[in-house]
Order: sequence, then C-alpha cells, then structure tokens
Amino acid sequence: MKFIDRLEEAFIAFLIAGATLVIFLAVAHRFLASWSIPVVQDLALAINMSWAQELCIIMFVWMAKFGAAYGVRTGIHVGVDVLINRLTDRNRRRFVLFGTLHQHHLRVRGAIRLGKRRPLCVHERDGSRTGGHVSRPDNP
Repeated sequence: MKFIDRLEEAFIAFLIAGATLVIFLAVAHRFLASWSIPVVQDLALAINMSWAQELCIIMFVWMAKFGAAYGVRTGIHVGVDVLINRLTDRNRRRFVLFGTLHQHHLRVRGAIRLGKRRPLCVHERDGSRTGGHVSRPDNP
C-alpha cells in the first residue's frame, strides 16, 4: 500500500509541476508574441500554443481528483506547503500570521470595493455592457 501511496504522490506532483510548466511556457509565448521585434514575434507566432489551456485544465482536473482521493484515504489535507514546513517554528508562525493577515486584508478590501460598486473596466463607466475583449456593434 505504501508503494501505491508514493506512486500517487508522484503522479499528483507530476501533474502540478507539468501544468505549472505549461502555463509558464504559454505566458512566455504570449509575452514574446506581443513584442514588436519582427524576428522574435515571427518566431513566437510560428509556434502553436493553442493546446496549452486545454491541457492545463485537464491536468488540474485530474490532479484535483487524485488529490481529493488521496486526501480522503490518508486523512490529510493536500497542500503546497513544502517551503513553510522546512522553516523553524518561529518563522513558520510568522509566515502563517502574515498570510492570514494578508488574506483578511484582501477580503476587507474586496468588500469595500464591492460596497462602492466601482467599475471593473473602462468600458463599464460609459454604461456599455461590453468588456475590453468584446466589441461587436450588435451587442447592446
């Protein structure tokens, strides 16, 4: 049973690392394709990265399924806290406190923003319902 647990842990780690790598490559590709340097832009646009998003979605879904099954079977919470666990107790408490305070800060800030009903993008200020990526004249 221990071998299967280790195999499942390795598979979950492979899925997380693989999806992270694919996302990084897709973002780097998009960044390079946006440069106005002709040679770099031409090389980047010649590479088809349209598959990256679908692959990441599939990898994260399977990671979540295996992670949930592993967590229920072993009775632990699957998390990415490898670095935090390597810290001393004193530093670990500091990082956890910082993370908790930062999370509460973001929640309060979000509640204030929601209460003020600020527009999310420039297009909402003029009353139109289109976002920056949607600009069809037939869209009311």
